Amino acid sequence: MTAKTKRVSLLIVGLVLISGCSSIRGTVKHTVLGEPTSSASTAGVFEVILPDGTSVPMTMTALRALPYQQITLSGNHEAGPSVTDVLTAAGVTDFTQVTVTGSGGASITLTRDQLNNEVILSYNKTLGTAKLAAMTIPEPQWILNVNQVVVK
Repeated sequence: MTAKTKRVSLLIVGLVLISGCSSIRGTVKHTVLGEPTSSASTAGVFEVILPDGTSVPMTMTALRALPYQQITLSGNHEAGPSVTDVLTAAGVTDFTQVTVTGSGGASITLTRDQLNNEVILSYNKTLGTAKLAAMTIPEPQWILNVNQVVVK
């Protein structure tokens, strides 16, 4: 394979990866805490659906502003805000359970008692995605590419 062929191949792979990432990130035209959503760091990563049906988009900027927790499982480190801190930032003061939904429709419902500081929404700032991770939830049940947190 010549150097030119390698460069063209890498360019094609890069374009495919970039096009895949843009479809994950999407464009959201909401505001959070009065901030305009004009870039990937302020585009909605996921929405918190309040008990009255209104939604609060959570941006990467908002997630990164919250205190973060760190958990380690099987040598992998996950870091991000606790679900309870995210709920507080969304204006939730009382709830009995939350259902976290991600890509492919995967979801998990957790009661208020199951949520602690080690149940986190670990974020990937490069991809603009978040996943539900916890020491108390088996890793295969973690929710990838969280798109909605429904509060009841």
